Amino acid sequence: MAGLRQAMLNLFAVGLFHLVEQELADLCRDASFDVEPPRDAKIEVVAEWYRNHFALDLSQLASWPTIDELRLVANASKHAEGSAARQLRERRPELFHSPVLREIHAEASFPAWPIFRPLAGEDFYVTPETLQQYVDEAVRFMSEVANYFEHHCDEYYPR
Repeated sequence: MAGLRQAMLNLFAVGLFHLVEQELADLCRDASFDVEPPRDAKIEVVAEWYRNHFALDLSQLASWPTIDELRLVANASKHAEGSAARQLRERRPELFHSPVLREIHAEASFPAWPIFRPLAGEDFYVTPETLQQYVDEAVRFMSEVANYFEHHCDEYYPR
């Protein structure tokens, strides 16, 4: 059952990232806007739309680095080894080592093996603590977006 538990933690991180993407994209679909919403919900596309139409650079928000890391976690979880895994390995190498083995062999160093089966709960390890950090930062991120709208409502968003 350990593999199933790990697979679920990895999938919860994937789902959290895509929920953030979808929520950001949904804000663009207000019928009162004079411009078409973005063509899809990918965060890069939506972020450009926010820059162009809300004058909001999402990458300047304090929680953005964690949201970007969560994007890498989602892509590494879904696609296994690839560019997201390579980038993430530089930022968070502990995600590539079993927390159980780290606990048993705290002093040991482990090789950086490629990931092949993250959706089987192998090779990639989002922990409950890491997932909670991502949840907290996702909430913070959406609050930062809401605060931006509140503070700029008269400039860009007539009532």
